[in-house]
Amino acid sequence: MQPDPPASFLSLPHELREAVVAHLHTPAQLLSLALTCRRLCLLVIPDYLHYCRIRTFICAEELWDHLIASPVLARNVKEVILCRRDYRIPKGFHIDDSACRRRQELYHEGMLQLAEALNHMPNLRSFQFPPGVRGKNDEVWEALAESCPNLRELVVWDWCPSDFEFRPIYESKMFDLQNLTVFKLYNAAYAGSIVAPPTHRLRHFLLNCPNLEELVILFQFVDRRITTPLDSVFDSVDWPRLRSLELSYVSCGADIASRFFRRHPSIEKIHLFDDFYDRVDMTFVEQSTLPRLKTFHGTVASLKALATAGSPLQDVTIRWVLLNQDIVLTLVEKFEAIKLEERKNDPDYWMIRIFESVPRVVLTDGSARVRAQMSSGRFSFQWETI
Repeated sequence: MQPDPPASFLSLPHELREAVVAHLHTPAQLLSLALTCRRLCLLVIPDYLHYCRIRTFICAEELWDHLIASPVLARNVKEVILCRRDYRIPKGFHIDDSACRRRQELYHEGMLQLAEALNHMPNLRSFQFPPGVRGKNDEVWEALAESCPNLRELVVWDWCPSDFEFRPIYESKMFDLQNLTVFKLYNAAYAGSIVAPPTHRLRHFLLNCPNLEELVILFQFVDRRITTPLDSVFDSVDWPRLRSLELSYVSCGADIASRFFRRHPSIEKIHLFDDFYDRVDMTFVEQSTLPRLKTFHGTVASLKALATAGSPLQDVTIRWVLLNQDIVLTLVEKFEAIKLEERKNDPDYWMIRIFESVPRVVLTDGSARVRAQMSSGRFSFQWETI
């Protein structure tokens, strides 16, 4: 008796092949599968590849109606990015955004259609909300909460520059979403405001995302003294999978920050933007607290705390060098002696050690005087002007 031929992916029933393809989440993965053979190409293109990632304007009436009428295709949507340019939509559709850009009321109609379309996307994993949209838009958040159980990434741009003090998004049902792994909040709405936005709903939301892996909260204010205190959040949360933390105009006291970082040894990247005042106080970070930290973007004071903690940094960006140029120039003068191990007890030796061991160091906002001193080649710095 002849042995049965070895089973192959193509020998599986069509329904099983579709079930496998449905577990591929990016266009790159789908394209790689489609390029293996003609039969898989016909399976993947266009039903999966062209619907996996959709970049479109809010007012895409024809597209939303198509997805509502074709729930089988809507199930293949894994990522929705609402934007104003560089659209990526299935072939055969055209986005005319000219009328909607002129009439704000059309945004609301587009949101209602979008919410109905989201009700047919149970496999959606990532959703990006665009800037410039007013109101709570609770229809969208309710649809995501009720019909998209696989949603893991949420990116929100809160940007309505004509209305500084009106903050509807912070009272919306967006913060009722749970179990996200990636949350990014970009807030450029209140550049003229003198009051930080309310954070009680944000705190509730973050506490309901125990599997968070990447957190980005970037506020922007004209007055650099304004800050958004999140001590109550960082004192309570426990994210054992957290890998990346990016903050701007967010404050946290030294004791709370120390306990937070001690609970999160999994962090690999910390970016502290616009943090000249060291709002996230890392003074008390303990030895071996962040054993996986490789990328740091922040101030000299925070870097010193991380160097003391012994983090294995590989990529460092120091901001506000212009305001710390005396420190840098002092290091230049001491470099040769420290390099010869003649002054290991020098209080600035930690920084030289960082510069010698880290493969990439970027100094931003450097003055001409500092640049001239650093041009001798003894340091391999990269300069960026901000």
